[in-house]
Amino acid sequence: MTVMTMVGKRVALALLLLTTASAAQEMQQPVNCPAAAVAPLPPALSAWTAKTVVTSATDESGLTRAVLVPGKGATVSLHPAREVHYITQSEKPGGSVAHGGLTAFAIAGSSTYQVSLSV
Repeated sequence: MTVMTMVGKRVALALLLLTTASAAQEMQQPVNCPAAAVAPLPPALSAWTAKTVVTSATDESGLTRAVLVPGKGATVSLHPAREVHYITQSEKPGGSVAHGGLTAFAIAGSSTYQVSLSV
């Protein structure tokens, strides 16, 4: 689930990844994909291949340290969901294996912003 809330001129992006115990076990298994199987990104997303590392925030006060840069890729580390204090609470909170976090990015003006997730 993705929740976006206006905070001044910033948008706080809360990501809650819900996984089941079996999905968590599956993610621990290494996946060997042949290099040819990976399609190149579309030209509009080509800058996403050089990713920065961002640690997500666990509450609103940590958003100044969890900033995403529009147009750039990021690998965002998440926290156990029980440690995250979301600005807007989910109607379906995650269980004991759920992870999530808060990130922010500056809105420069009227535009369309794309947020893409991968596991």
